[in-house]
Amino acid sequence: MTDNLSAPSSDTGSPDTVPASGASLAAWANELNTALVGQPAVIEALLIALLAGGHVLLEGPPGCGKRTAARALAASFGAAFSEVPCLPAPAVAALHPQTSNSGEASATGQVLLVHGLEQANLDTQAVLGQALRAAAEDTVELPASQVAPFLLIGCRHPLDSAGVAPLSESLLDRFMLAVPVGFPGVEDETRMVREVSLSPFEDMLAIAAPQRLHTFAQVVRLRASRAEVRVDERLVDYAVRLVRATRYGPRLSTGAGPRAAIALVRCAQARALLQGRDHALPEDIKACAPAVLRHRVRLAVTQRVEGIALEQALAEQLDQVGAPRP
Repeated sequence: MTDNLSAPSSDTGSPDTVPASGASLAAWANELNTALVGQPAVIEALLIALLAGGHVLLEGPPGCGKRTAARALAASFGAAFSEVPCLPAPAVAALHPQTSNSGEASATGQVLLVHGLEQANLDTQAVLGQALRAAAEDTVELPASQVAPFLLIGCRHPLDSAGVAPLSESLLDRFMLAVPVGFPGVEDETRMVREVSLSPFEDMLAIAAPQRLHTFAQVVRLRASRAEVRVDERLVDYAVRLVRATRYGPRLSTGAGPRAAIALVRCAQARALLQGRDHALPEDIKACAPAVLRHRVRLAVTQRVEGIALEQALAEQLDQVGAPRP
């Protein structure tokens, strides 16, 4: 176990296992931020999920950039982009990574957007859950060189689901991250409106298309190097304690399970990788915790009656868990 959580040990390993430079990965995020104006947290979450091998649930009203974010991410490493609606239920085949005739993964990878999750009935949810489980099993069974960077992005508008079955807890648990997507601030929105309205194009992606700074093969290697990011045993313990804290106390009625703790550690590794580090820090765990946990917990009735938001209750619960010291 590493004694110092703030710095890597002297054993840096071979050059092939050292994560990509922080400058390179920061440039990747900056390119995406030119297309999705004013949403840096969304961009970071998508990159973390891509490198950690998980899927993302984007929650927000129409017109806040969920589809633009998915298209920009796919364009940034040459992946194929496709989208399917939740009604009628999408075919399971459409939700699998693209494969060639030889059975190996596509050389481009795939970013798939599933929109309208707020209208998903029970049959649709069952199909989607099967697809997410199959994608996870494929990733485990195939060698890294044959696994396309497959990212499924589910989109829903939480306030537009009257009369429809809510998403089941088992389905939500299959998404590694759930990220709220709001509207940009006034300066960013003004700039976006100016640039789009005064151009012949329909959106910022056509005006400020991200450069392809990484190839499919490089993203595969980045995914593999995520597992090489060192995690101190105390950080694993911290992740478990954060997750277990959601199961007790007056603020939350339903807590997260062990899959959340696994996701939390992997996301912390991916975040460290994005910042050019070969070791995770307590702040990586803490920064990833809200997006890992917010869709896996339920607000207690007393909190709802008092008008407390889920994000506030979750943050207060997590703040009671002490982080390991350097």
